[in-house]
Amino acid sequence: ENMMTAAKNGVQLLESEMNGQRLSLEILAALDKMKAMGLDDQFSIIKREIDQLAFDDIFVLLPNGELHYPSGQVDKLPKESLAMGIFEGKKVNYFHVNPDTNAKNLIYSVPIHQNNRVVGGLFGKYSGAELSNLIDDITYGETGYAYIINQEGTIIAHKDPTMVEDQINPIALAAQDTSMASFASLFEEIIVTDEGVDTYEAYGETHFVSYEPIANTDWT
Repeated sequence: ENMMTAAKNGVQLLESEMNGQRLSLEILAALDKMKAMGLDDQFSIIKREIDQLAFDDIFVLLPNGELHYPSGQVDKLPKESLAMGIFEGKKVNYFHVNPDTNAKNLIYSVPIHQNNRVVGGLFGKYSGAELSNLIDDITYGETGYAYIINQEGTIIAHKDPTMVEDQINPIALAAQDTSMASFASLFEEIIVTDEGVDTYEAYGETHFVSYEPIANTDWT
């Protein structure tokens, strides 16, 4: 198996795992009382079902950008937020970093339909560490492993938790550390290229890498 094939197979495995996790949200969103968009009824269902689901929390997005939580908390999302893509019928997955607490979360979302019209969104939250857990079994040879970066070049899943916790971004680091230039150049290429195989220098070693985009995300 060559590296490009390994990357494609790894992405297929990850997408399959993510689709499985998102399925419970899709089933919930298809319930009549969820589609009616009455928040009291929706949260009654969510509170009843959440212990049987793997999500840490489930919340509802309204067309006006209000994100409602079972706790009563309400956040207002800007129109350009990635999450608002569900009103175009998209199944949006994203990695969220809370600017106040630095907590990382893996977020799934699915549209809530009413007569073929998107009337809201249902969101499920995991700890950010779950994304790294999903790629633990994706390996290559004796030492090869998988990691995920977002559209800005920040590492959001890695076998080394500190890479995610510290939000390592070689593009940003290269501005102060010239030894990261090759690593940064690779990430810049990945961001604008669908797939490929390349090499880069980092931490005193030469690394070989293959990369492939992940569906329903802006990740690679």
